[in-house]
This record gives sequence, C-alpha cells and structure tokens, in this order.
Amino acid sequence: MSLESAPLGATHALAAVILDNRKFSIVFWATVALALCLTKREIRSSMFAVIKAACVPRIAIPLAGLLLYVATVVTALRSVGIWTPNLLADTAFWLIGTGLVLFFVVYDRARTDPHFFRRTALRTLAGAVILEFFVDLKPLPLPAELILVPFLVLLGALLAVSAARAELAPVSTVLNGVLAFVGLGLMLRTVTSVTGAPAGFATIDTARAFAIPVLLTITFLPFVYGIAVYGNLDGLRAELRWILNGDTALYRYARRRVLLTVGLRLRAVLRAANSPWHLMLARPSSRTEIDRVIEHIKRRRSNALATSVTTEAHLDRIATEQPPGWEYLLFAARLESGEAALVQGQSAPDNTGRAFDKLRSRRKAIDRLQRDNQEAIAIVGDIESVLGADEVLNAFGAPGEPGDAERIVLLAEKLILKRDHFQRWTRRARATSTPDDLTMLFAAHAELLDLPNQQLEEYIERWIDFGEQLPRLLEDAEQASEPLKIEMALIITVDDQVLERFTDEIARLDDAA
Repeated sequence: MSLESAPLGATHALAAVILDNRKFSIVFWATVALALCLTKREIRSSMFAVIKAACVPRIAIPLAGLLLYVATVVTALRSVGIWTPNLLADTAFWLIGTGLVLFFVVYDRARTDPHFFRRTALRTLAGAVILEFFVDLKPLPLPAELILVPFLVLLGALLAVSAARAELAPVSTVLNGVLAFVGLGLMLRTVTSVTGAPAGFATIDTARAFAIPVLLTITFLPFVYGIAVYGNLDGLRAELRWILNGDTALYRYARRRVLLTVGLRLRAVLRAANSPWHLMLARPSSRTEIDRVIEHIKRRRSNALATSVTTEAHLDRIATEQPPGWEYLLFAARLESGEAALVQGQSAPDNTGRAFDKLRSRRKAIDRLQRDNQEAIAIVGDIESVLGADEVLNAFGAPGEPGDAERIVLLAEKLILKRDHFQRWTRRARATSTPDDLTMLFAAHAELLDLPNQQLEEYIERWIDFGEQLPRLLEDAEQASEPLKIEMALIITVDDQVLERFTDEIARLDDAA
C-alpha cells in the first residue's frame, strides 16, 4: 500500500515512528532558519558558493564515498537485524550531526592530534553518550519541544561566547547552572517515565536506538582514517607539483618515493605532508634532493633542522676551506639556517594533542599545570649545559688548535632544537582549553617560557650578527695586535615574577577548594 493511499492515522503513526517530537522540533526550526536565511541575498550567494565549492572533485568524490560507505554499513547492519527502517531518522541525524562533522574536521584535527581517532572512539563509548541518550529517550510534548529547542540553541551560543572571554566568567557560571538545571529536569522526567513503565523502556527498539549511533561512529572511523590519509597525500601531491614546476618525471619519482616510504600509515603520511619540501628542494630540483627529503622523513628529524642544498653547500665550504675564524663562522651559519626554518613555520608540529583535551576537573587541570611548569623549569635548567665548558672545548678546540666541524654543527643544532622546544611548549600552553576559574593560572603558565625564549632568540641573533662581522673584527684585532675575545656563555632565566604569580595562584586555588 502506497503512502499516498494510506489512511491519515497510518501516515501519522509512520511519522511518529520516524520523527519524535524533539527531532521534529529540530527539523522545524532548522527549516525556519534556512527559509529566513534564503530571504537574504548575501546569504543566498554564500550558500551557492559553498554548494559550488562542494562540487569540486576533491570534495565531491569523498562526499559521495561517505554516503556510499554509510549506506553499505546500514545495509550490513540491517542484514543482521540491528538496523530497522524506524531508525531512519536516527541515522539521518547521525549523518548530519556526527558523520559530516567528522568528515570536515578530520583533516585539520588529524594533522595536530595523533590520538584523534582513539579519542573519538572513547568518546563514543563514554558515559556522556549514555546520559545524552537517556535524556533524549522521552521527549516533551511537541509545543514544549518547539520552545525548548531554540532555547537550548540560544543558551549554547551564549555559553560559547562567555567561555571565550575571561571577563564573562561569572555569566558563564550562571549559564552552566541553567543548563544543568534543564538537563536535571529532563533527566528526572525520563527517570519517572521509565520507572513508571519499565517494560516500555527495556525493549529491543530502545537497544537498537542506542546502539545505532555508536555502531555508525565506530564503523565510520576507518573511512575517516582513509579520508585523512587521502587528504594529506592529495595536499602533498599538489605541493610537489608546484615546487617541481611541471617536471612530470621528477614529480612521479617523488610521488613514488613518498608512497613507498609512508604507505597508508597516517602518522608517516603526516610527517611527509608536514616536511619542509619547499625549503629542502631547489628550483630546478633533482632526484638527489628528493632523496634527501625522504631521508629526513625516515629519520624523523625535526623540521627545525631542515636545510636547503645551498645551505649545506655553504656549511661544507666553510668547514673545508677553513677561513680565519671558520669555527665561529660555521656555528653562526648553522644557527642562521635553523632560525630561518623556524621563522618559516617549518618546526615540527606538536603531536601531544593536548590542546584538544579540555579538562573539566579543576584538580586535574591544576596537577597538569604544575607538572608542565616543572617540565619548563627543567628545560631552562638543561639548556645552559648545552654550551658547557667541555662541550665548547670539544667542538671549538683549545686556543691555537682547530675545531671539530661535526661537533660545532651538532652544538648549533642542539640550540636550534631547544628553541623549537620552547616555541612548541609555549604554543601548546596557549592553545590548551581554559576552565573559567583557572584563567589567571593558565595565563601565568603560558608566560613562563616567554623570557627564556626571548633570551635564546637574542643569543642566536647575536651570533648571526657576529658571523657577519667576524671578518672585519678579526682584521681589526690583527691590526691592533690584540686577541679577539669571543664569549660563548648562554644565560637563561625564568621570570621570577611570573613564577611567583603562578605559585600564588596555585595557593589561592588550594585555599578556596
């Protein structure tokens, strides 16, 4: 019997099975919002531009693959009796609310958070998912849901704004209280309904409704993983085409070497995609240079240590020709190339993923910050040992004796890596999500390495300037018949006021607890 010929009661029953009051309210308000947006010419133009961009093969093909993959999973689940047609709405809401979000965010998130897939799988099985399902189990009557849905959307928007601004922390606290009150009310209603009719809750349909979003997310992760691999490799291929400037044979060689090196391992793909190809390849390039980049990827060297062929030739020339003061020229030249790599953003990415790990427990957040501060102080304490007396003597040699070129370069690279470490630590500290009542603590935490980073940067810049002036300084010293004094010591300190502010804030929070 077709839907058109079905009695009105049967049609209403079918709609009730597919869309409950809450889902209907969401669809209704989304339709209203879309209709209002379409009345604005500027918004219509933007929407058409987005649709046009989505039709580009680079996006359209993976999107078509997404729909085909989900359809295949649903078909498989239906064949074993897990998925049924009355779960069509749940599947559609999952596709729009979870599937598409994972599809569009995975490229950036997978680049910066190597634990993205594990975290997503754990969140899917977390207690919060069960609680959300339990709250949504018994929607309110339709008029109430039509009021509740826009109210929650507005509340969520206000929470996002207040959480992003420290001066609105009191407002955020009140809004969180309102949200908790609403959630508790919905929970109590569900508990009352379930305890009043437990037989209506413990059904196979309820189990299916809970299992479907979880199963869809878990089974979707391999596809998302493949999209992350594809997206990063595709971006790398585009970069190689641009760098190699139409040299088809060399491009194919580079592509083949990359694929043989990284395979389908996402972390290896990310290392290749994040590698400083444009810094290490000249124009025109060669297979030898491509092999250098592949070796850089295989050895997992920090991108801060990447050098161009020209730079390598310059360093080799200094070490081979050994002009007056060559040891210091070599040291300065290696520091300069490292600073250039850092400035160009070629530093190794921070693979901790901690910026995306929002701590909801104050105690855990405070404990983490204390550990991080201990780590920062240890970094500062360790850096001065890099230029210890024995290390400098072994690299530069005793007065009147030649230095060791390999040790000199290694000494400079240790300083470059320390500067890279400073920068990554600071970026991670400033990117970490901040609970409202810990804003001051996080601010002091993020400032801790500002002074050491500045001191190390100034030290490197002094050496770069010194390398440029060294020939003239040596000539002046020779004319004056006086030895040229060169100071190698590096002094790094932590700002005591920042550290004191951090310590005082820890004490204040402990007292308030």
